[in-house]
Amino acid sequence: MANGSSQHTNGSHPRTLIASVPGGRWFDEGRAVLHSADPSGARQVFLKTIDFAIDVVGHALREAHLAPAEIDFFAVHQGTPWLRPVAQDMLGLANARSLDTFETTGYLFAASIPLVLETAQRRGLVARGDRVVMYGGGVGATYGAIVVRWGDPVA
Repeated sequence: MANGSSQHTNGSHPRTLIASVPGGRWFDEGRAVLHSADPSGARQVFLKTIDFAIDVVGHALREAHLAPAEIDFFAVHQGTPWLRPVAQDMLGLANARSLDTFETTGYLFAASIPLVLETAQRRGLVARGDRVVMYGGGVGATYGAIVVRWGDPVA
């Protein structure tokens, strides 16, 4: 099996979600909070999240010469509690095992996919040789997917 990947950046909504000190910058002294300086743009990015997933996961699967039914595990960035089941359904990954962490951790930014993978491995949901799809997206919008064989050394 070949690995596959796809990444895209669309900077049309750069201020959709900001972590900063109110009235300041992220590194200013004080408590940083999440807020949106572009609520309309945030809504557009939010509504397109599944479309973005279809785009990059589809490309990564084609590059890896795999069909969705051949995927063993699906790890997704969990920015909302509904994202994983909706994305998994729309991507045709019904046969893939998966895991939700949002309920216990909330939004963890970029740490959500590594947490899903570590938890899945600890629970025996992903094993050496499994074909794994990882999908993540971010504000602005950036999004990407990768297909790997779990446990293979990185070249």
